[in-house]
Amino acid sequence: MGKVLDRMQAITDGPALARVCVLALAMLCVAQTVRIALLLVAGPALPLPATSASTVSMGSATSPASIADWHLFGAPETIQPAVAVSTLALTLRGTFATAEPGDGLAFIAGADGRERSYAVGDTLPGDAVLEAVYVDSVVVRNGAQRERLALSGQPLQDNGQPPQMRSTPTTPADPSGGFLTTMPVFGSPDMATARAALTPAVAALMDSANVLPVSENGRLIGIRLRVSDPALLERVGLRADDVITAVNGIPLDGPERRTELEAALRAGGVVTLTVRRDGTDRPVSVGL
Repeated sequence: MGKVLDRMQAITDGPALARVCVLALAMLCVAQTVRIALLLVAGPALPLPATSASTVSMGSATSPASIADWHLFGAPETIQPAVAVSTLALTLRGTFATAEPGDGLAFIAGADGRERSYAVGDTLPGDAVLEAVYVDSVVVRNGAQRERLALSGQPLQDNGQPPQMRSTPTTPADPSGGFLTTMPVFGSPDMATARAALTPAVAALMDSANVLPVSENGRLIGIRLRVSDPALLERVGLRADDVITAVNGIPLDGPERRTELEAALRAGGVVTLTVRRDGTDRPVSVGL
């Protein structure tokens, strides 16, 4: 360091141009030193990660004495644009939300109290059209206006969004979903407490399966599993077009089955699925 200082002193004793250059370099070194010190104290200013919409894919991409007591396969959280609160005489009883708002199902009752399931694009009582399905609300097109309808018991706030749907950063959802949470919606079962006990075949299936709701005459009758590798289904005795209508004899037709389903899955052992295949119901045993 002494030699460097001697060299700089020699230069500064030289021509004016050399002295100016050395002064400029010295100032640059000071500036860099200050900058490094600031970084050490405050840390670098990193860009905030972009908030991304995530969910559990169900439906065609495919989770209440009505369906509004289940969140069967996932709890996707999405930043929603503010839209007007719907004034239609409709009650949203439940949703089967997916990663794509255009692929879910909504369980809606009209003024007469009769509840039916509706897919995006279906006409609702009052001639509104279902446009998008989210975890705890739906968007409908009422004439030329887009309106939001929240789940029964979850009032919308001033921006037309339920409290938990506001634009706040969220942790991405586990692609395999979360199982039978207290949210009054459908999703994909959270097997977090049971995964360690699953057989490898079942564990692989639960990690990659998406869920499609299957309805008949406006009522939910079961679910269909969608996987990228059909071999995962075959390992547990299922096929891609199978509709699972019951678990251990418990129909997958409504939220009142929640307690029974949780107990059946937590018990482990062999679970018997009732599968509708080629129009015929048949049992399929799966070891947990």
